[in-house]
Amino acid sequence: MSVKHVTGQGTFAGDLRLPGLLHLRVVRSPHAHARVLRIDASAARALPGVAAILTHEDPTRSVPAGPAAGGRRPLEGVVRFVGDRVAAVAAEDPELAQRAADVVRVEYEQREAVLDPEQALRPGAPVVHAAGSGAPANLAARLEVAVGDLEGALATAERVFEATYRVPAVPASPLEPHLAITWLDEDRRLVVRTSTESPFRVRQSLAEILAIPAARILVIQPQVGGGFGGKSDVVVEDLCALVTLRTGRPARLAYSREEELTVAPARSAQSVRIRVGVRDRELVALDLQVLVDVGAYAPDSALSLQAAAREALSLYRIPHLRFLGQAAFTHRPPTHRNQAALPTLLALESQLDVIAATLDEDPLELRRRHLARAEDTARVAAALGSPVAASAAAATEAMAAGANEIGWSRRWKGEGRAGPRRRGMGMAVVRHEMVGERGAASLQIREDGSFNLLLGTSAPGTGAEEAFAAAAARVLWVPENQVVPGAGDTNSAPFDPGAATPTLLLTGQAVEKAAALLRALLLAEASRRLGAEVGNLVTEHGEVRAPDARAVSYAALAADALASSTPMSTTAFHSSAETPPAVAAVFAEVEVDVDTGEVRVLRVVSALDGGPWLDPHLAEARTEGDALRAVSDVLAAGIVLDPAGRAISRSLRDSPLPTAVDAPEVRTLFVPLDAPATSFGTRPLGEAAATGAVLAIANAVAHAIGAPLHELPLLPERVRMAAGGTAR
Repeated sequence: MSVKHVTGQGTFAGDLRLPGLLHLRVVRSPHAHARVLRIDASAARALPGVAAILTHEDPTRSVPAGPAAGGRRPLEGVVRFVGDRVAAVAAEDPELAQRAADVVRVEYEQREAVLDPEQALRPGAPVVHAAGSGAPANLAARLEVAVGDLEGALATAERVFEATYRVPAVPASPLEPHLAITWLDEDRRLVVRTSTESPFRVRQSLAEILAIPAARILVIQPQVGGGFGGKSDVVVEDLCALVTLRTGRPARLAYSREEELTVAPARSAQSVRIRVGVRDRELVALDLQVLVDVGAYAPDSALSLQAAAREALSLYRIPHLRFLGQAAFTHRPPTHRNQAALPTLLALESQLDVIAATLDEDPLELRRRHLARAEDTARVAAALGSPVAASAAAATEAMAAGANEIGWSRRWKGEGRAGPRRRGMGMAVVRHEMVGERGAASLQIREDGSFNLLLGTSAPGTGAEEAFAAAAARVLWVPENQVVPGAGDTNSAPFDPGAATPTLLLTGQAVEKAAALLRALLLAEASRRLGAEVGNLVTEHGEVRAPDARAVSYAALAADALASSTPMSTTAFHSSAETPPAVAAVFAEVEVDVDTGEVRVLRVVSALDGGPWLDPHLAEARTEGDALRAVSDVLAAGIVLDPAGRAISRSLRDSPLPTAVDAPEVRTLFVPLDAPATSFGTRPLGEAAATGAVLAIANAVAHAIGAPLHELPLLPERVRMAAGGTAR
């Protein structure tokens, strides 16, 4: 953790103040589906200090008509969810902008809306987006994968376990809201300072939205106050950019907390129907039918289905498999793809506990003896048409370590299982494979022998930049303060496509590669200067030494390089294809009051494979945050809409986030692997710990009440009803 984080001096997107700054407010639709007939902004324009009003019918064409990435335009004449953007008002101060937005009058032709994904896929349903010729209406994506003979295996199974699980849409709710500031630099290029997890993705999307070259756009990414996958796409940047391009003045748009909870991209709602066939105490068939409600806009629906299928089908050794996934557009708020596999894994891991109870077997042992092997993951990869990844090799060790830490043997002794307040323990095994993602890093030596480090990933406020600098310093054999991480932007940082959840591992190993390449350049230059073989040289304390004790400093080598107009710099990448999937065995202990349905999460133990060697505190902080977020996912209400499509929870009073009072005791364990050690371990943390904690807590509650639970969140009334037959 850096000094700026400890002292609160880190700068975020909203900390910048520019002369002539305009503040934006958005006019939003009160209807889930309607056509805009007329917009009367005359009263707003008459207010002194209102500088611009944007609508889809603007005669100056300052609002492009072409589709944006993911199918969404900045403003258009059809609204597709309650809160969809109708107009944007820019004024001299936020209060004036809000007053102006309040007096914009909009006439709508209200249309029938569809809020249920199952209904959305039926013939004759209201259309969210016009489909191409022959394409089913409202079908955003579809994926069907089969391995073996599923129906034959189910027909011959001794027993088929079947259930349906439902998970609601969940807002990302970062403490820092979506916020962007735009302006034109001295060369009339568009500059975008934004709270985003994916600056290069924002630049690419803005180029498409605004119909201008990407070279004319600079995206600056300061510290990010949380994202959780919800800050990977353009959300506020396009409207700010349009105002700046029209007026030539800086523009700022920040979401309110209500907007964060009601219209910002959320994790999608899903329902999962699962069938598991068992014969001779073996799992022989797995059928997963997944329906995803992606809302009105979701650019990554196909990737979400791929992730759900890959993670669920690759975890266990089951010979006959099928996955049928459909993503449906509805007139609900937009979604993102973070933790796309969570609902599918919830169904799988919950059913394994049900099967274990029926077979009178330890749920841990049932999982252990069915863990997938290399040939199993290869079959699934072939069916998905994706690269072959290794199996979860360390899962057995992770399960053993986690079970020992939480005291799994107490689960069978009946402790805390009597009376109204009951204890329960649950577990889950989760894998997370990164596909199509990479880390990027650039290093350059400066004239004084220090180094500039530029990264293509986000800075999520955890102090990761300092860990990256320390990793480079270790390779270069210099003090950590000699490596200076720079503020990332799309001009100076190496291209990084951005991930839904940026990981330390991919970027960290890119940093180590860049440092190793730069060290090789230093050794080669020192070899020429000292007249010694490269293999006989060593680097330490900022200099290169020869066997005869002669030495040359990094500063001298940098000066020579600059004098000869050949400055030394390197860029390196590390792709997800080079990284096996991560695995986590997560355990939880809870206490449930079966009379009231109240749940307290007491302990969470996350056993992760291939943990970090340089700074385990970063990974521990990440898993502690994941555990607290899991408490929210399991126990707090998600996005609930009324029959008209309006969000019921509009503030943190209605949908509170967990605080330190709700935090369980969290223990993070790292299981060593037989693999080359790196500063950031050998596996990405990714979503494994976060997803695993949700599943383990849900299974612990089911164990405490002695009844399965099929729907998140586990609200008190649901827990109380499920425990009804066991509460007395």
